[in-house]
Amino acid sequence: TTFRKKFRLPHIHKIYYEFGSLGYVKLERTSGGTEISIPEKSVIFDWPLQGLHGLIDYAINVILNDPKKKIDWLAGQLFDDDNGNDFLTEATQILSYLSQVFSGQSNGNTRKGLPPAPYTGMGLMPYLRSIVAIAPIRSSPKRAYSPISESPNPEGDHIPMFLMRMSKANAPQWDEFRRRLVEFGKSADLFSDIKILDYAEQGGDSFEVQLKVRSGKFTNIMDVGYGVSQCLPVVTNILNQSTYKRMNRRANGKSESTLLLLQQPEVHLHPRAQAEIGNLVCKAHAEFGTRFMIETHSDFIVNRIRVMVRKGIVRESDVSIIYFEREPDGNSVKLFNLALDADGNILNAPNSYRDFFVAETDTVLGFRD
Repeated sequence: TTFRKKFRLPHIHKIYYEFGSLGYVKLERTSGGTEISIPEKSVIFDWPLQGLHGLIDYAINVILNDPKKKIDWLAGQLFDDDNGNDFLTEATQILSYLSQVFSGQSNGNTRKGLPPAPYTGMGLMPYLRSIVAIAPIRSSPKRAYSPISESPNPEGDHIPMFLMRMSKANAPQWDEFRRRLVEFGKSADLFSDIKILDYAEQGGDSFEVQLKVRSGKFTNIMDVGYGVSQCLPVVTNILNQSTYKRMNRRANGKSESTLLLLQQPEVHLHPRAQAEIGNLVCKAHAEFGTRFMIETHSDFIVNRIRVMVRKGIVRESDVSIIYFEREPDGNSVKLFNLALDADGNILNAPNSYRDFFVAETDTVLGFRD
């Protein structure tokens, strides 16, 4: 996606779908509307870019459910079956939709208006519904929580209420969820048990979240390490997707893949707990297909993911590391896409990668001042 400044704000100017060496679809704003281009063909539509983008996404989403659809004359303009296309099925489905868009076209630049479509833009909705965002700064713990309805938010204010509702409304799901949560707590050396203390039986309207540290007594979440309350939204969201998919699979044998956006999940966690976050991420992806986009400064998370690759829990092709390097001018940043091999070794790293840590180690060992 290419942005340009308009009214002092970023404005989408171009969207480019690339299918490797097989072809592309480009949407670009022009003075006359939105130009949609594929190799050797382009048409200008009197249609907003976002609307056309949403319409294409929707068509792709619908066509994917019907693999029997056939491509028309346009397929011969773009693809050669002798090339051994790995993306042929998806490309064929896209072309099936595009053939309708270009139907009746007499030349490469015919202006053509799209009819009103009530579903325009709806193609993105299934993906938006499956995205869960978790902020870098989570809500502070409380001594007691009021049982009010809270909508999910990135800061995790709703997590205590979510735990309380699950513990009261769905015993089998709570047992499964609590087991996995305690399993993480023990492995991360954060807590060994968790429970919800509800004051409703005493006539109250609030509740507590209590945790047991190692073999001690249950303690209010306010009285344990701050890292516990800060990682609870992260771990709960990851396990909630896993538990939901586990229960859903029992019912219908399939589930929807979720994308979790995690910003600095390592905040307030000691190294062992940070590494366990890496374990949890890999296990959720391997078992349930959960996808993650993680912004982190934690070597422990990255290294644990590398270990999980070496152990074969996740494939090296499932992991992509984007390394940010500040340019000498101080005003721009260069991005490097680092890959892993089957042993978890980092490939394609620039010379600057980990320079600071190497220098610190050399200084500690006395090899430099």
